[in-house]
Amino acid sequence: MFDRLQGKTTVITGASAGFGEATALLFAKHGSNLILTARRENLLEKLQQRIQEKYPKIKV
Repeated sequence: MFDRLQGKTTVITGASAGFGEATALLFAKHGSNLILTARRENLLEKLQQRIQEKYPKIKV
């Protein structure tokens, strides 16, 4: 299933914590570029940094 994510772009809402954060990390792991939204901008920026450090080819 996750092979289909390679090179795709995924929109994830509520990405700063919980299920949204876990989904963002999982999709990045499997090669999906991400568009993330959340109310807590500071947590969203931290997540963006984590993803870019761990998966440098992924666009966030």
